[in-house]
Amino acid sequence: MSKVKAEGFAELQEALKALPGEVSEKYMTRALRKGAKIVLNRTKAAAPRGKKERNRRYAHLQDDLSITTSNKQNASVANVQTNDAYWGNMLEWGTKKMKPHAFMAAALESVADQVVGEISESLAADIEKSFEQKTKS
Repeated sequence: MSKVKAEGFAELQEALKALPGEVSEKYMTRALRKGAKIVLNRTKAAAPRGKKERNRRYAHLQDDLSITTSNKQNASVANVQTNDAYWGNMLEWGTKKMKPHAFMAAALESVADQVVGEISESLAADIEKSFEQKTKS
């Protein structure tokens, strides 16, 4: 699994702490989904595609990628994952007989700065909007 570490979110984190838990969780999930959408689109473009027509049960790898989000123990996470296309993990990590073709990690690395920017912009906009609504009330 590839991870991107971002720094400089201290102000956003403090602003999120000032909001009620469910509101800050909602904003974080929304921001992570926006960032993950960028990774998803890049991953779909980078995913290998076979020459064969897809069979009835499984879609092409590009068509089977999706975003999931979860909030556990004060941490929000967004994942780009394969659903029924089990061979996506084999392509990414390799097998005993096949070298890895790390298309997902490469996709993430190529858009990491853009993702961090999108997440921080989304969070900042939602926090600002929330404080504006709070001051009007």
